[in-house]
Amino acid sequence: MRFTGVMCIRCSEHEVPPGRAYCVQCVFAVRAEVEEGLRQLEDYLGAWAAFDTWCLSHGRASPA
Repeated sequence: MRFTGVMCIRCSEHEVPPGRAYCVQCVFAVRAEVEEGLRQLEDYLGAWAAFDTWCLSHGRASPA
């Protein structure tokens, strides 16, 4: 693989392939971080949905 001399925007230690922002090592770390963030967002939104359901079942106005 031919590299460009441009350094990774995450670690600043390794060169990146042409047209990429992350080195090969950081691609996996960033993907894991994104997946964890999406899981946390799903949990957060699920909690709001449960609260909305609770509000409606207790005769209170929906917060949304």
